[in-house]
Amino acid sequence: MKHEDPAETFIYKKAKTQPIKSKETDNMAFNKKAQLTMFIILGAVLVIMVGVLIYSAMTKTQAEKAVSVSESAEFPAELKPVGVFVQTCLEQEAEKTINKTALQGGRPLAPRHPYSWENKTLSHGYYLGVNEMPTLEEMQNEMAGYLKLNLNGCINSLNDFKGRGMDIEYGNFEPRFTVMPDSVIVDMEFPITLKKDTGEVRIEKFSAEIPSRLGYLHDAAYKTTEKEISGGASFFFMSEFDMKIDIYLTNTSNMVFYTRTLDKNPLFIFVNTYKEENVTAAAGLEEQNLGLNEEEEAL
Repeated sequence: MKHEDPAETFIYKKAKTQPIKSKETDNMAFNKKAQLTMFIILGAVLVIMVGVLIYSAMTKTQAEKAVSVSESAEFPAELKPVGVFVQTCLEQEAEKTINKTALQGGRPLAPRHPYSWENKTLSHGYYLGVNEMPTLEEMQNEMAGYLKLNLNGCINSLNDFKGRGMDIEYGNFEPRFTVMPDSVIVDMEFPITLKKDTGEVRIEKFSAEIPSRLGYLHDAAYKTTEKEISGGASFFFMSEFDMKIDIYLTNTSNMVFYTRTLDKNPLFIFVNTYKEENVTAAAGLEEQNLGLNEEEEAL
C-alpha cells in the first residue's frame, strides 16, 4: 500500500476542502475587481488634476512676484524707455550693493583694519576691545556711496537715447538706502527732462524695494559685538537669533563669522580679532572649524 507524504496530504486535503466557486461567484468577484480598478484610476486622475491646479497656481503666483519694479513703475509715456532703463539699472546695482555690503561685514567701501581671508576682504566686528561694526546709519551711507560709484556707467549710457533723437537733460543723482529687517529700500533723486515742442516732460525720482534680510543679520552682528565687549560669549549669544552660524578660527587671534538666515539671503561675513590668549575664551568654544557647504565655498 502506497503511503502518502504528510505534507502532500495536507496540501491536497486543504485544496479539496476549498469551497467550489460558482460561475455567479466568479462574475461577482470580477465586477468587484473592475470597480476597484475604476476607483483607483479615478483617484489617480483626481490627484493629477489637483496637482496640476496647485502647480499652475504656484507658477502664476511666482510669475506675478517675478515682475520687477522696473516693469511696474509708472513713467510718462514719452519718457518710459528712459525711465525703465534707469529703474532697471537701479535695481540691479542695488542688489549688487546689498551683497557686497553683507560679504564685507556692513562696509562695502572701506573696511576698517581689513582682513584678507579666502580671497575676501573682511571688515571687523570686534577689534581688540573696540566695536568696529558700522551702525545702521553708517552702513546705509556707505551703501549709498558704493551704489553711486557703480551707477555711473548706467547713467552715462543715457547719452545713447540722445543719439536716437530724444532731447533729454538730466541732473545729478543721489541714492539713499533704508535697510530694514526683511527688505532694503533704495530711493534716488534723479531729475530727467525731455524737451518737446509742446513743453517738457520730467521724471524726478526712482525707488525700489528689494527683499533681503541684511538688516536682520547686521543687527545680530552689531549686538553680538556689543555683547563681546561686555564680556559675553559671541557664539552662544548669536545662537539666539534665527540664523545659521559658521565660525572659523583662522589663527591664534582671529575668528571669522559666516552668518545667514534660512533663506540664505544674503551671506553676512565679518571677523573678530582678539589678543592671542583670549580668542577661544571669547568665543566660548574649543578650537574648531564649522565647515561650509559647497554653495558657500563658491562665494
